[in-house]
Amino acid sequence: MLLGFGALELLVVLLKGTPNGEAMPAGDFGNVAAGFLALAGFLGLLTPILGRRSRFTARTMLMAHGGAGLAGVLLCIAWASGL
Repeated sequence: MLLGFGALELLVVLLKGTPNGEAMPAGDFGNVAAGFLALAGFLGLLTPILGRRSRFTARTMLMAHGGAGLAGVLLCIAWASGL
């Protein structure tokens, strides 16, 4: 949880600006990356709760969590590199 929400917090700080007022321009990749990281955090919190019913549900939610997290990190890297 700390790793995922730490990455999301860093991305939000880059989007909104640091205390000295410097912010990177958001663009499309920045906002979408923040959305994917937030979705990954949400799915990661819901996986143990909803995954108790069946293994299929747990595995599906875990794959969705990993996919959203991977997409968020890759978009964050693309955004930070200026692509």
